Amino acid sequence: MNIGPTISEEHVRDINRKWSGVGIGYHNGLWGQGFAQGIKLDIPFGRRVGQHFGMRLHGTLVHPPPGTGGIYDPVINTGLELFGRGPVWFGVLRAYGGGGAWVGIRPNPTGEGRDLQFTGGGHFGLEVIIAPRMSFTFEFGGQGPGHGLRNDDAGASVMAGFMVYLGDIKRRR
Repeated sequence: MNIGPTISEEHVRDINRKWSGVGIGYHNGLWGQGFAQGIKLDIPFGRRVGQHFGMRLHGTLVHPPPGTGGIYDPVINTGLELFGRGPVWFGVLRAYGGGGAWVGIRPNPTGEGRDLQFTGGGHFGLEVIIAPRMSFTFEFGGQGPGHGLRNDDAGASVMAGFMVYLGDIKRRR
């Protein structure tokens, strides 16, 4: 009776092939003084180099912290990051990190402050397998203010979510 994958050389190679491709993910958690939700797209730099290096496109909606008066004035941090990632150890766990430049966009601005603000940040993360093409992610990082009026989105971030990998999709198993 098979109750799960065994840690064999074949399993480790299979997971590393799958996780070396494009990844699509979602995350949420604490962002500065507020709560954030976001989507991310990891694009590797080719087949060989891309196993360990690539770029991430992301959009993260940062809600104002509780007690912020006035109208609802969130910020959407959009950006391009470069990342590095290790191999998937034992086909189970991988460390990664990256950072880059972002543009903070206020979708519902008030009459004061800027509608756009340039900033940046970075993160360090761990991901743990939950299925051959899927992982839970845990990221810790920091960033500058993306909101053009308040600085409550600047500081530390602690996010959790998931990634789905599309690598080695044509291979039949």
